[in-house]
Formats: sequence, structure tokens, C-alpha cells
Amino acid sequence: MKITLTVNESQAQTILTALDLYSRLLMGQFDVIENVMKWRGDYKFWEQPYGHDLSEKLLKTLRRLYIPELQRGDSWGISHPKNPAESKVAYDILQVLRHSMAWHKEPSGGYTVDFGQPIPFSQEEMCKVSVEG
Repeated sequence: MKITLTVNESQAQTILTALDLYSRLLMGQFDVIENVMKWRGDYKFWEQPYGHDLSEKLLKTLRRLYIPELQRGDSWGISHPKNPAESKVAYDILQVLRHSMAWHKEPSGGYTVDFGQPIPFSQEEMCKVSVEG
């Protein structure tokens, strides 16, 4: 089955953010929840009474519940055998989309990870992305 999805730049950026979050959560990087909420900007939980402490307790509980063998700051790397296949597929899609968008915006290239050739981590065939406009 082949699926075509047409999105604008803002939608593509949201997809990148969602894929990154999903991939990181599955590999045990629960701290990304706090980072995403900080960048939203409209709710500053760390300014609330005990906000940071409550966040820390929640993240610790999530780690113990879902991946008890990992400690704070630990995670399965993207290529780790225990990292779920869905995490790797999400990361593969993210890489291809990010790479295509970067080269479209800056055809002469650049030095960020966005310009590097995507490296497959999943068993899936790499997706194809074209950027126009």
C-alpha cells in the first residue's frame, strides 16, 4: 500500500515534533515530556508551587512503571535491541522528512544533522519525501 500525504511547512514541523516525541518516549527518554511542555510556553509548570518536584516524581514513576531497568537520564539508544521497532520506524521517517526539508530550504547544504544522509534503523524500507514550493 502506498499513501500520499500533502502538508504545509507548519504541519510538517508538527509531524517532525510528534515523531521525535514518540520515538524518544518508546526508547525511555521520558524527560522529553517536560521539555515539550516547557517549549509550549503557555503553561509554565515550573513556576507553579512544587511544579518541578511534581514533574520529577511523575517522570520517575513513568520510568519505574514502563522501563524499570532504566535510571534517570538513561534510555535505549535508537539502535539498541530493546528499543521497540515503532521507535525506530518513527525515527527513520523523521530523518527523511527533516533531510528533505533542510535541502529544500538550503540547496547549498549545511552543517546540521538535518543535511546528513538518513541512516535506516528499522527493518522498514525508508520512506520517500518530496518538498515543493
